[in-house]
Order: sequence, then structure tokens, then C-alpha cells
Amino acid sequence: MKKLILSIMFLLLSTGVYADNISVDKVFTQLAATGNTSTIDISGIRNHTIMYKITGIATNVVVRPEVSLDGTVWSRMDASNEDTTILAADVSATGGYKDEKSGFAGNLFRVTYVSESGAGIPSVDIKYTGHN
Repeated sequence: MKKLILSIMFLLLSTGVYADNISVDKVFTQLAATGNTSTIDISGIRNHTIMYKITGIATNVVVRPEVSLDGTVWSRMDASNEDTTILAADVSATGGYKDEKSGFAGNLFRVTYVSESGAGIPSVDIKYTGHN
């Protein structure tokens, strides 16, 4: 029995199927006005990439990636505790905006579309990718 358990452990470790190999991919429903995306479980994830595609931007759009332990209290996913301001010039030059963050722990993730400025009517598409 001991040999069987060791054999199974060896197979799991050699195929990369173990608790440290965690990844999450999510494309959120488009935000066309201020508000929050849905919430996803990111338990165990420490490296985060958030891709924004913004159409109709005039001056800027302000977004806030957030993490929570319980879904009630939310914290900014930013070392300086600031929102992310995406400028129209940055979006038009690249077609989108990429935000990478490391070391932020939490059980849940969402993005809040905080505000926009200028004459446009922006909409925000968001894709989240996270891994250990």
C-alpha cells in the first residue's frame, strides 16, 4: 500500500498536477457605466495580469482592481493604494492597456469602473489572468 501511495504522489508531481500549479482566466462582461464586474475566486493566486480594452474614450477612464478576503470588505490591488487612470493616448497607441501586479493575496477579485472624463461614452472590456 505504501508503494502505491508513493507511486501516485510521484505521478502527480511529475505531471504538474499539484496545489502550487494554479491559474485563473476570466473575461468579464463589458462595463458601459460605472460599477463593478462580477467576482471571481483567486485563492492562492499571487501574479495578476489585467487587460483593458476601452472604446469611446475621450480623456481618461479610472478603474480600480480590488481584492477581498470575504466579499464584503474590498481593498485596492495597488501598492500605493491608488486607482488606475488609463489615458486616451495610451489606449489609442496600443489598442488596450495592460496592468500587471504581483504579491497581492486575496480570495476574491473584481474591477470597479470608477469614473471617466471627457466627452466620450466609454465602455470597458476586461480580461483577468492569474497564476502562481
